[in-house]
Amino acid sequence: MKEFTASVMIFFTSIFLCVYSLSQENVNPSEKLPINNINAYISLVDYNINYERKIFDLPKSFTNLRIGFGIINSSFDGGYNFNSSLVHLFGKMNSHLELNLGLKYAVQKGFSNSFWPDIYAGYRYEKPSGLLIFRIGVNLYSLYTIGIGIKF
Repeated sequence: MKEFTASVMIFFTSIFLCVYSLSQENVNPSEKLPINNINAYISLVDYNINYERKIFDLPKSFTNLRIGFGIINSSFDGGYNFNSSLVHLFGKMNSHLELNLGLKYAVQKGFSNSFWPDIYAGYRYEKPSGLLIFRIGVNLYSLYTIGIGIKF
């Protein structure tokens, strides 16, 4: 499992560096910025894919609504989960403090279905007009998470 996790982290980091090196561009201020994104992340406990949409835009921060689906690692008896979160990002340039608060509905083999809180804090790289998202942080149950996404 450690080898798999290390391989996936190296893969995502390589993609991030390649896309980042190609994404240096000048932005026209009147250009319409993307408000949707699809992102995926891995953690010790689960692997998730999510859809996010910007719902509030404040002067120095913004809020997204996230819904997603995940697969629970077989080391934790397997299964899957559905999640929804309110995502708040502080900062208007490239680097953001990301705080999430939400719920996960877990369906695990051998256990009863259950709700559990989805609390996350981490770093998110997201250019206002760029297409790439990179995030890394800590989650209440998953310990660490690392992910990548695309804005549209």
